[in-house]
Amino acid sequence: MQEPFYRDMLLAFMRRFPRACLATLALILLASAAALVPPLVLGRFIDALGDGRLAVVLGFGYFAAGALAGLFESGQNASIVAIGQRLMHDLRSRMAAKLPKLPAAYFTEHASGTTAALFLKDVDAIDVLFTDGILSLFANSLRIVAILAAVFCTSHGLFFLLCIALPVLFLFTRCVQRRVRAAQSANRSAVARIVAVIPETLASFRMIRGLGAEAWMERRYGAALDDGYRAMDRTNFYDSVYSPVIQSAGAAVVAVMMVLAAGEGTRVLFALSVGDAVAMTAYVLAVFEPLAALGMEIQTIQAAAAALGRIRAFLDAEELPHMRDAASETGKAAAEGNFVAALDDAPCIVFRDVTFGYDAEHPVLAHLSFSVRPGEHVVLRGRTGAGKTTILRLVTGLYVPQSGAVLVGGRPAAAVPPADRRKLYGVAGQAFTAVPGTVRDQLALGDESVTDAMIWQALSVAGLGAAVRSLPQGLATATASAGFSEGERHLLGFARAIVCEPRILLLDECTSHLDSATEAQLLAAIRRCSAGRAVLSVTHRWSAAMRQTRTIVLDGNGMIDEAKK
Repeated sequence: MQEPFYRDMLLAFMRRFPRACLATLALILLASAAALVPPLVLGRFIDALGDGRLAVVLGFGYFAAGALAGLFESGQNASIVAIGQRLMHDLRSRMAAKLPKLPAAYFTEHASGTTAALFLKDVDAIDVLFTDGILSLFANSLRIVAILAAVFCTSHGLFFLLCIALPVLFLFTRCVQRRVRAAQSANRSAVARIVAVIPETLASFRMIRGLGAEAWMERRYGAALDDGYRAMDRTNFYDSVYSPVIQSAGAAVVAVMMVLAAGEGTRVLFALSVGDAVAMTAYVLAVFEPLAALGMEIQTIQAAAAALGRIRAFLDAEELPHMRDAASETGKAAAEGNFVAALDDAPCIVFRDVTFGYDAEHPVLAHLSFSVRPGEHVVLRGRTGAGKTTILRLVTGLYVPQSGAVLVGGRPAAAVPPADRRKLYGVAGQAFTAVPGTVRDQLALGDESVTDAMIWQALSVAGLGAAVRSLPQGLATATASAGFSEGERHLLGFARAIVCEPRILLLDECTSHLDSATEAQLLAAIRRCSAGRAVLSVTHRWSAAMRQTRTIVLDGNGMIDEAKK
């Protein structure tokens, strides 16, 4: 169950919320003590049935003791749930903070659906482990110890009988746990594959429908479902066996106690009054009840144990080397002045002997060196897979080279403060990714400093001003109902890139999906935007309109830096 990791997480949580943890502990102790009272009062009530007045008092006492025990148990359960929610909030926050620190290789090796399942299903499973597992088992263990102490004071024989039965049942429980954990781990892996297949299918829906690949996708989805079904079927088998075994063991102990209490040779050791017999029966059932409850929760607890291993692997995943120093680099940049202003006195972009590969053993770029100055437009060309788009991602700090340096304004690209990114970078990719909301939202992206005037200016430069003004509600029109063509969505992406007037433009196939007239219009807009800015673009389609650019050709064996065409 990855005990050290979970233990460290709990200890850190207790240091942050000591009062809540102490309150929960107090409620657990009170609930355990209160649970001992009702069976004792019930036993005294039965023995006092001949005394009417005392029986009435004990009857009301039994009711009051049961109500008090229920009240404490309810408080205990509510406190456990509240603590669990706080703990899960902390865990999800910690995982979210981990995401930007992960290298590109992590996202290449792990499907997005699998990572999403960590945040949703696996964290929910950890909540079950905490509330129904760790804390509940701790509370039940205290209750069992208290009941065994009460049994020992009343019947030494029954106490020794329980001491024989409980270890056997404990070994049985551990055996079932190991098998269920293996089955749950297999099921969780299958669920992660299912979660990954669904968004993949939705994203590729038109391709699947157009090429008649429904049967192939159905087989992929069905294989993951079958794996999950087989694993869950194994857990259901153990669940169906476990609880009846525990309940039968409890009934067997009660029966043996009754037989031995009536026997000639064992009566002294097991001698009980009628009331004590009723109380001891209640205690025996109370001892076996937590074990039976564990059987009801054994699937979820073991599922959580499997989920815990995956979450630990996620949090232990290797981070980008620069993230360890990101805070100090950002602080240094702030102390030295405005990061963006520093570009006025130095080349905007510098690649210095850069080697990078998604897999370190197979570099995409090797010993690459070039620079881009303000007012200069550099076009990257080359075969597919030569590393053109990778260069843009290195400039934005999404990737860090294995060797060499990528500098922006003389500082590492990865150290650019988040607050400066939109003022520094304008990025337009091969496809436009819309966010929920209006046309205004597509460009502002929640930044309140982006005014309508800035948005209209960007739309006008991109050649979309007239189209947006013709919409029923202008900038307030919902993007989904605006009816933009694929080419217009591409232009909208370019408008988003330039709305904050960034110092660096990074354009990845920005002229794709455009007709020749619109392409010429966009290239003219790019030339106008190039004044005072560094522009780095990727293209497969060479155009006469690019004759004023400098071209870098990546041929897989090196770099050819050509003069302006």
